[in-house]
Amino acid sequence: MTLMKGRVEKDLMRDWRASAILIPLGGLLASGKGDTMSDTKPAGADDAVAVVDVFGAAWGDHDLDRALAMVTDDCVFDATGPAPDGTRCVGKDAIRDAWRPIFDDHASTFVAEETFGAGDRVIQLWRYEWGDGHIRGVDVFRVRDGLVAEKFSYVKG
Repeated sequence: MTLMKGRVEKDLMRDWRASAILIPLGGLLASGKGDTMSDTKPAGADDAVAVVDVFGAAWGDHDLDRALAMVTDDCVFDATGPAPDGTRCVGKDAIRDAWRPIFDDHASTFVAEETFGAGDRVIQLWRYEWGDGHIRGVDVFRVRDGLVAEKFSYVKG
């Protein structure tokens, strides 16, 4: 048993299993960064997190074609705007159109602050920076057959 951020990991994992839902608590199910209990992670968490990590590298390189090669043909992307619900894009063509301006702006960067997963789901907290500004947000991913099938994006208001 190790103490993490004032909580006992063993008790948290027991509570998580008992409730059958994931409650993200300070990187408990992390992507290999920091302390984890890898022997108690839900099956598939490492694989889904690895897919999102590689997908994020394509974003970091501003390589739209490589990023799109990592999404399913029926991928669903929920954009952060316009408020309050954003725009839903389904399929590679619609997603390409939505992502093109972001990928074309080589002065902007995404910085992953924390990434953790449970089964086919991955949660990533991030910071998007440009010129003299930034926003922080979170993406909720679903990975299917080694590809991103859903990317739901949310930002702090």
